[in-house]
Amino acid sequence: MNVLKKQMVEKKYIDKTQINSEELYKISFEMDDFLPMEKLLYEELEKIIEEMPERCQSAFYLKWKEGKKIREIAEIMGISTTMVDKHLAKGMEIVRQKMTSEMLLLLYILILNSSL
Repeated sequence: MNVLKKQMVEKKYIDKTQINSEELYKISFEMDDFLPMEKLLYEELEKIIEEMPERCQSAFYLKWKEGKKIREIAEIMGISTTMVDKHLAKGMEIVRQKMTSEMLLLLYILILNSSL
């Protein structure tokens, strides 16, 4: 009987503490509906990219949206790989300044996962 009681208590505890993984992945910014965090991140990133200087915007878009390598970006833009690095660094600095720390953390996690 004690074993059954213990199992029932454990089941109740697991049911109460178990969080839907989808809820962990979503966030609400003062809205009734939950939106996927990744979608919010990309919307915010899109706004920030649009505010970047033109060359920086192009390099950032080619790197993070199209997944081009630095050498490919340099060829497309007709600049050196060093300049591409500078444009990307400037773009990341702009992103760091404009994004909330939570969104920035998610961006880094997504970047790490995509590069693995």
